[in-house]
Amino acid sequence: MLILTGRYLPGFKYRGPIRNLANMIDRLGDEEPYPGIKTKVWQKVGKALVNYRSPDKQSPLDLARLLRRTAHDVVYLNSFFDPRYTIQPLALRLLGLVPNAPHLLAPRGKFGEGCLRIKTQRKLIYLRATALLRLPRQGSPRDST
Repeated sequence: MLILTGRYLPGFKYRGPIRNLANMIDRLGDEEPYPGIKTKVWQKVGKALVNYRSPDKQSPLDLARLLRRTAHDVVYLNSFFDPRYTIQPLALRLLGLVPNAPHLLAPRGKFGEGCLRIKTQRKLIYLRATALLRLPRQGSPRDST
C-alpha cells in the first residue's frame, strides 16, 4: 500500500490523522524502528517505509515519478481536499500519467458541517469538479462493468 499524506511522524500539529496513520501502519507493517530523518530516500519510521520530500521535490512531475517507480497495489489518500496529496494524484491518474492502481480515499471528517464552512467556495468548486470528472471512482471496478 502506498499512502500519500502531507504530514507524518514525528509531526504533532496534525494529531489525529498522524496517529491514525501510524496506528494503521503499526498493525500492517514490519517491526523495525527508524534510524533518523533524511529526505529523498526511503527509510524506516516505525513500521512504515517513508520518503520525506522537500518542497522543491513535491511538484506534480515529482509525484508522478514517485507513483510510477514505487511498487504498490493500493494508493491511500489521507484527505479529500488536500491539493498536493489527493487532487494531484487523482488528476495524474485521470490523465493516465501514473499506474491505474485502486485509490482508497479517506475524507477524514472533511464533509462535516463545520469543515465545509471553511473555504466553502473552493470546496464546492472542487466537489463539483470531482463529481463531473468522477475522480474518486475513476477506474474503479464498478466503472468497468
